Amino acid sequence: MTDAATTTDHSVDDGSEPILRVENISKLFGGVHAVERCSMKVGRGSITGLIGPNGSGKTTLFNVLTGMTQSDDGGAYFLNRKINGLKPHAIFNLGMSRTFQITRVFKKMTVMENLRVAAAHGAGGEDILERAEELLRLFNLWDLHDRYAEDLSYGQQKLLEFARALMPDPVMVMLDEPFAGVNRVMAGKLVELIQRFQSQGTTFFLIDHEMKIVMDVCEWIYVMDFGEVIAKGRPQLIRENPKVLEAYFGR
Repeated sequence: MTDAATTTDHSVDDGSEPILRVENISKLFGGVHAVERCSMKVGRGSITGLIGPNGSGKTTLFNVLTGMTQSDDGGAYFLNRKINGLKPHAIFNLGMSRTFQITRVFKKMTVMENLRVAAAHGAGGEDILERAEELLRLFNLWDLHDRYAEDLSYGQQKLLEFARALMPDPVMVMLDEPFAGVNRVMAGKLVELIQRFQSQGTTFFLIDHEMKIVMDVCEWIYVMDFGEVIAKGRPQLIRENPKVLEAYFGR
């Protein structure tokens, strides 16, 4: 497992225009501030991490950014276009795809069908099949292409969902806990695939609790607690940040 941050610097402090800007986003559920005036940037071509204790607002923020939930205040901009308020399919069509904390494969469809339904709008039949086969072979799932997704192991469903997110050749992929519940070998495979596609220009923004992997693979990390961003920076600074240590270990 290599440290992507030691290769090309794609972090938000490299002077380039970020691919994603989040400006003072807030989301309330009843009287609970799930996300409170949250601001962050994701550098184009980066692997950016979002960490924090359970219930800190990470997945709610992802849901806002992908149109699953509407924000109450603030703005989110993807490729310089405001996206909060757009429906999920509209954000998807702009080039942002995602995976979920609990895998959402289409269990009654075959592995191949799961990829075909996620093809880019307007792609031709042969192009779709070629793209799907290429991804399934890369993800070591080709031998299962005609099996129903419900028959796959948990780790294989994780791979399938990730492959499906890449099917339309997105500009950015949002990964919600990609390493949760998978063994060390599978986690290593996922890291390899993330870094492979990053090297081809794909931007990744990921949530996870596997701290060592996040610290190894991400170039820039944001930390949330009680809906707010409490820290941001390169992995080494995050490791040493007293607010982060307090959030994780001080209770």
